[in-house]
Amino acid sequence: MHSVRISNRKLPGRIVSLGVIIFYVACASFRLSTAQRVFPPLESDPNLARELFSAALKKLQQKEIPFDPHIVVKDGWRERIDSTLWDLPDIKKNLRVSQPMEGLIIANLLMVGEDIKLKGDTLLLINELAPDDENRDLKISGKGDFFMFIVAREKKLRFRGIRGTIWIQTTGRCLVAGRPQGYTVIIACGRRGFVMS
Repeated sequence: MHSVRISNRKLPGRIVSLGVIIFYVACASFRLSTAQRVFPPLESDPNLARELFSAALKKLQQKEIPFDPHIVVKDGWRERIDSTLWDLPDIKKNLRVSQPMEGLIIANLLMVGEDIKLKGDTLLLINELAPDDENRDLKISGKGDFFMFIVAREKKLRFRGIRGTIWIQTTGRCLVAGRPQGYTVIIACGRRGFVMS
């Protein structure tokens, strides 16, 4: 039986090499986890795209909200937003939600707890999503479809850096456009979903 002996002189160099390897693996993992598209491009499944956008548009039109979700597949989509959206009183207000969500919610800053429940189909049209305390991870779960459109131009966002992970688990369809700044979004919908920048 042979034993392997490592010289004490070589040990510090091997520790540094191991540290460098761990650093590169961590960087690669971070880049993957914060990639702009977590799922295949929405354009790769035009039927699903049509289904998701039609469902979201119907909810917006029922309330006469001037936002067309179809624009999010285009580069620079925030520049294409109808300027009358910015005149809505709700898009200028901050809102704290502690009850289960359902329906159309419009806000400048939407503050939520660590565990957000959905009572039914929910559409968020917001400038920014933020935890109402020091929670780094958010969990959104419940019944129905879930659509979240972060419409603020990035230069207007007040938070920079890494926050955590948003876990979305619903019984219906999901679409997140304008991934919340600093978050990785993971979707586990009853039906397929997409995250877009």
